[in-house]
Amino acid sequence: MVRPRAPVYDLYYDCGDYLACKRCGTKLKKQKDKSTSSLNSHRDMCERRSKANSEPLVKQPRLQDEPQEQQTPNDVIARLFATCGMPMPAGESSESSSAMLEGGQHQFPSFFDMTTQPLTFQAKDLPFRKVTVYNDRAEVNRELNVHLTVGVHELIIEGISNAVHPNSLRLDGTGNAVIHEVKFKEAQKSPQAFPGFFHSSPSPSSSEDTPEIEHLLAEASELKNRQEEVEDRKIAYQKQVDSLNAMIMRVGDGEKEKPIFCDDQYTSRVNTFFEFYERKMIQLQRNIREAERGSKNLQKAMDKINTHINHLRMEAKKSPQASRKIQVTVEVPEEGDLEFLLSYQVSMARWRPTYDVRLISAKNSEEKTTLKIDFSAQIQQNTGEDWTDAKIFLSTARPCLGGTVPKLETLNASLHSSMTHYPNRFLGAQQPSSSSRVPTGGFFGMMPAPTVSGYSHGPTRAVENEEEVAPRKEPPPEVAHMEMSVNNTGLTTEFEVANLRTIPSDDSEHKMLITHVAFEPSLLHECVPKKSTNVFLTASVVNNSEFPLLEGDASVYLNHSFVAKTHLKAVAPGEKFTCSLGVDNAVKVTYKAPQKYNYETGTVFGKASSVIHTQMITVYNTKPADQITLVVREQIPKSSEERIRVKILEPVVISDSIEEARPGCMLNSDNNLEWTVYVNPTEKKDLTVKWQGEYPLNQHIYYSSDQAVIVPLLR
Repeated sequence: MVRPRAPVYDLYYDCGDYLACKRCGTKLKKQKDKSTSSLNSHRDMCERRSKANSEPLVKQPRLQDEPQEQQTPNDVIARLFATCGMPMPAGESSESSSAMLEGGQHQFPSFFDMTTQPLTFQAKDLPFRKVTVYNDRAEVNRELNVHLTVGVHELIIEGISNAVHPNSLRLDGTGNAVIHEVKFKEAQKSPQAFPGFFHSSPSPSSSEDTPEIEHLLAEASELKNRQEEVEDRKIAYQKQVDSLNAMIMRVGDGEKEKPIFCDDQYTSRVNTFFEFYERKMIQLQRNIREAERGSKNLQKAMDKINTHINHLRMEAKKSPQASRKIQVTVEVPEEGDLEFLLSYQVSMARWRPTYDVRLISAKNSEEKTTLKIDFSAQIQQNTGEDWTDAKIFLSTARPCLGGTVPKLETLNASLHSSMTHYPNRFLGAQQPSSSSRVPTGGFFGMMPAPTVSGYSHGPTRAVENEEEVAPRKEPPPEVAHMEMSVNNTGLTTEFEVANLRTIPSDDSEHKMLITHVAFEPSLLHECVPKKSTNVFLTASVVNNSEFPLLEGDASVYLNHSFVAKTHLKAVAPGEKFTCSLGVDNAVKVTYKAPQKYNYETGTVFGKASSVIHTQMITVYNTKPADQITLVVREQIPKSSEERIRVKILEPVVISDSIEEARPGCMLNSDNNLEWTVYVNPTEKKDLTVKWQGEYPLNQHIYYSSDQAVIVPLLR
């Protein structure tokens, strides 16, 4: 006959908030939804362990036709002690055992509360598995290796970073164990708990406040006592004033029947009393005012101390002196080694890309000019914990905690309603209606479309944007100076810094080289000699690497000499970008004084004034091996009316626009002449710009940066 299994609740003692296994004493938390999955799982585990050890499990209830084995409470307690491998306490009687089992809730020995004592670890002692740095925070992963016996254990990790985000805590592990709860707690603690963060060690204190705060609290308490004493004296002075006022009201009450003319003795007594009243009242009122001033001064002193105390407490919460600990409850069915991975995010950490752009000029005709870009990361952290011997990863993702999609409200459109001014029927005056004027833009013109400067993306976690909307792009993967691992998921890029690194919590930037790439640039020299004779060098490069470039600041070096600072924009793979390399002093430009020739011309419509403007520009390439491409820009007047005609005499202007830099002249959209020339090494070249302007006789042309205007010629 097969004996049915007992209901699962019959195998556990009800201890209020939790259930205790009758077989091994393990404590299991009650489920709010009254689920029995964890109870069934633990029961099966006990059965397997009992079969392996050839020990009988807790007896299952027999069928009604089978005799029930009678057990005393002492037998049950003794069996529980034997099952857990603990000796029965001496002098344990049946009465004491019965007392454990009787009542609404069963009372058990202390070993049922927790199978072992809590194990405490310091976070700074846990080794780093990796640290992933984002643009505004970092994710820290620490390893915790521990050997645990069978039962329920509580693990406490103290000294968590002061910049931790409690909602980001996560604990994973490998091994035969079940994590029941991970809880974060924060409380004040003595500085001795964090010897690595402090240079001095004040005396220990059991209070949640520091000794400095305790001293200030004692001082504030003393001031409070003094204020109460002052208030008590003030009350006493006020009582005396009230008594004197009552006495003076009674003066003469018993003398109503006496004649108006009083003797000298009566007058003397009255004068003596009034003198006493005046003298005493002045003294009492002075004492009351002094007491009020003293009470106010004491209150100001207490307010100042309380403000300082609140400031110290706020600073203590921001510092590692505040004990931030993690409590983990884990159930271990089999004794063994367990490995846990603690992950949490911290603020006050960031990284940003920086570049060193180096242009190496060719020394002879056989060499080529090379543009080298060194991609580095500036890592900065002030989290309160040093990242010692950590594997550093740099991510372009933008994580956030609790990020949600913003809700878009309904946009309602309605006619603009305003108060209508009706005509005055009595006076016959028609007043204008303000509703007849339509507001500029209307309802559909008041809200311009937002400008999208980029797209946000991230890994499986949510992302956020703090400073910029455009996502950070990753640099090329090719590495020359060091071995570098780049993981590109399509949405984000993660760079793995080679070797273990140490980054202290000093809020300083630590520069680490990630990779460098080399390009063959197309160099273009540009000059606006009317404004400046300096020749500016610009490199045009096609990003033929696998990964895009991130946006960041760059230092420009020309043949190992620092020349300028610039800013690189985000560049996608295959995209062409330009980089300003500063002034190239090897190219000289001379801008000579212009020549003007005025004369009169005759036309079929009469005489007109004419002017010929000639500008000479000399270009000198002092480089011994490089041919340069130079673009010279010069202003050409643009006629603002029909009576002014401007004609370019030199050079010949190409009507079509030039997309690429090649020899020729063209007018750009601003009506400025762009003259592109090739200048060979050590070559001098003269450029002549000549234009003719015609305008009505006896008038004068006024030139401005916007337009040319004819004004009468004064004689």
